[in-house]
Amino acid sequence: IEILSILNSQEISHRDRVEKLSSLISIDFAYRVAIKSLFQLDTNRAWELINMDKINEIIDILWLLPSSNLNLDIISSNSTLKSIYIAKGVIAIDGEIPIADIFSIDTINFAKRGGAIELDISFTYSCSVCKQHSPISFERCPKCYSIDSLKIKDTISKRELYSGFSIF
Repeated sequence: IEILSILNSQEISHRDRVEKLSSLISIDFAYRVAIKSLFQLDTNRAWELINMDKINEIIDILWLLPSSNLNLDIISSNSTLKSIYIAKGVIAIDGEIPIADIFSIDTINFAKRGGAIELDISFTYSCSVCKQHSPISFERCPKCYSIDSLKIKDTISKRELYSGFSIF
């Protein structure tokens, strides 16, 4: 509730909003929401506050970030982040590919080493309480209303290039 009040308040300045979210990032159940919001408000601050022990909780957020929001200095200095963005195709393979200990990321990287480049990751989300599945991320389960019950399931898929053709 506190995070939502910070995000929705018209009386809090941008700078104060970033600082308040940064202070809440250490709370386990608030980490995902706070990091996601920080990537929208201040990407540099978000990159500084990423907890490498909680990468699996935000793998979809990192994977779906636009290239303009990437901090290549931080990514290049961390082997797990570097491995993620090598798999995504943002960073070129330059010698040894670091192991991320994330099955889908490591699989894509090994496949790239073998010549497969058209791989992507698709995400689905489930509730750990009621097992409801959803294609859209949630903070509160849409079926049982549990908070902090999100489980991310990543699946390797073929990369699809969107042409953007209109139906008219």
